[in-house]
Amino acid sequence: MLSACCTVYHGPDKRYEGKDICYGYNEDTMTIYDVSNKANVTNIISKVTHPGARYIYQEWVLDSNNQEFIVLDDELDELRRAGQVADGFPVTYIVNIKDLTAPVVTGSYKLRHRGIDHNQYVINGSNCQSSYGAGVRVFDVSSIPRDPTGKSVCEAAFFDLYPEDDALPGGGQVEFLGTWSSYAYFKSGYVFADSIERGAFVFKLTSRTCPRPSHCHQDNCLRAMTNRLPDAQRFCATFTQGPIAEPTVAPEFAQRGCANTAHGPVTQRMSSACSCLPTPTL
Repeated sequence: MLSACCTVYHGPDKRYEGKDICYGYNEDTMTIYDVSNKANVTNIISKVTHPGARYIYQEWVLDSNNQEFIVLDDELDELRRAGQVADGFPVTYIVNIKDLTAPVVTGSYKLRHRGIDHNQYVINGSNCQSSYGAGVRVFDVSSIPRDPTGKSVCEAAFFDLYPEDDALPGGGQVEFLGTWSSYAYFKSGYVFADSIERGAFVFKLTSRTCPRPSHCHQDNCLRAMTNRLPDAQRFCATFTQGPIAEPTVAPEFAQRGCANTAHGPVTQRMSSACSCLPTPTL
């Protein structure tokens, strides 16, 4: 077993109410154990996996007082280009555990930057997850009980501990660097995160609210981008991941289409147009 989350069970499966339950991670499965019998007798209740499983490593219960869902990560599927993460963008899987004897993967959500997902902890509806070079990513997962597909999950905040790879395609790289864990349980709201290269950091979130969806106005700037969609997606993948650069770094078609400063600064118009483009399939 690689890791485990053990807790007193409280949830919809009344057969196990008040019992000591462990959710264990064994590379190819998540295994649920009843460890109530302290005479060294362990009962396996069930197992579940996800498509492309390579190294199922860690999870966290969405709500310890009502254990209906788990968020689950796989540490090696990005490196081995397996399943949904063949493009190198980490995926967190959602597991319905309302029936402990029959857990089922109901959905997932995906990081917007290349990297490797690792330790995650859910606190009051926010999932604070270390993702190596992609930094600590905070997701609003409060929507999962009403939308277990994961489509309503959104990224609310991040802290980048390895900015050196931000300009790479996809905004990062699939390597073991940056941060592998964090601790966000301080009553003060501060978060402690480790870093392979730079030691420890302490930071505080300015918001746990996801940004509002972009309002996409079909102006000349956005039209110029959509008319050259593959080229625009490649440009936007790096342009929006770091400090806003000079407009001259943009391809000529974007410079021409976004040049009318009466509608706002050129870099601002480019950034807005980038946010309105469909996510590329890599």
